[in-house]
Amino acid sequence: MATPSTEIIGGWNVIKDLSSPTVTEVAIFAIEKGSTDLKLERVLHGQSQVVSGFQYLLVLSATTGNESNKYLAIVLQPANKESELIFFAPYLI
Repeated sequence: MATPSTEIIGGWNVIKDLSSPTVTEVAIFAIEKGSTDLKLERVLHGQSQVVSGFQYLLVLSATTGNESNKYLAIVLQPANKESELIFFAPYLI
């Protein structure tokens, strides 16, 4: 996540540590809610937004069988509430 000195409240900030436990947890949540047959390989890109909690936009690499594909996920983590998968689809760009 962006450091406090560079974070833009309400704006999207690039996540610098894509392998952090928080980002990994959000990515696994997105895959588990988005598809039952995918396994996370790694997070390729991520941004976060402060919105009464956090919203994450992640580009993920995941496998099904021997095939690896990219996916776009948006996860909302409201303060004091359960996370919610807002969007999950193949990343075609």
